Amino acid sequence: MKLSIAIPAAVAAFGVSACQTLPLPGTNERLQREIAEISGRVEAQENGIEQATAEISATEESIRASVRYRPIIAWAEGFSSGPTDNRTITFRQTSKTGNIDQRRHQCRVPFGPYHDGWEARIHEEDSTRASVLIDRLAVAPLADGLRVSAPLRLDFRTQVEGSYRPACAGWLPSANIGVTGEASPTAIFNLTLAGTEDGSLRYRLALVSPSSIGIEMRAHFPRFRIGFTVPVEGLANALADGEIDLLFDRTGEIRLPDGQVIGYRLNTVDPGVTTDLTGVTFTSGLNVVVGTSGPER
Repeated sequence: MKLSIAIPAAVAAFGVSACQTLPLPGTNERLQREIAEISGRVEAQENGIEQATAEISATEESIRASVRYRPIIAWAEGFSSGPTDNRTITFRQTSKTGNIDQRRHQCRVPFGPYHDGWEARIHEEDSTRASVLIDRLAVAPLADGLRVSAPLRLDFRTQVEGSYRPACAGWLPSANIGVTGEASPTAIFNLTLAGTEDGSLRYRLALVSPSSIGIEMRAHFPRFRIGFTVPVEGLANALADGEIDLLFDRTGEIRLPDGQVIGYRLNTVDPGVTTDLTGVTFTSGLNVVVGTSGPER
């Protein structure tokens, strides 16, 4: 017996289409593996970018610039090992001055007036020389800036017209003599840096010590020798201070090859400065405006 089954044309067409679109056995597994490999490569790329830009992605600022203290400290160490001439500051006198030292003592008799013990004056112009040798320059970081210390060696030489009178006696003849002096103080300075609320950098350079210097002076007269200390007191504490405006606003223009001019404007927004033991960090937002014409004049 022969059995015949009729299959409608629409059903047959669907069967052919299904055979063409459905994946063959194992195709789904291969696609899933390929997708997983691509996803893994993308994830690895993202992780690499995130690690390479960790400092940038961790902050909301558009501009971030740091100045580290280590190069400054290394420069100070190099300076200290340099030649003596490079570490010496020299001064010279250009005009006469008044008395540089004057001592008084009282006559030993009850009715006697005060008598000058000695008096020393600059003898002539351009006769005074002074030099300051920076023996060793050291820079150390502070939480708000830097501390600079420098042992100094001061050498002073001048031509002085001097006169001397013992108590209750007449004047001895004055003489033009050479006077030398020296001192070895250690100067310590603090440089502090801090940001202000209006977006400025506040700086202050102050002398921490010494507050006074005693210069040991020596002078030789024909019949006697004078040695005394000339104090230099009231040295300024605040040497320099002020503010630096961190706001930046600049306009410019770009000329394209076809002659078209495009203006632009750059300006910082909410700049700030932070200071720690490693250095100074400047952060700021940045506005960039690009127009279709040249900048405003």
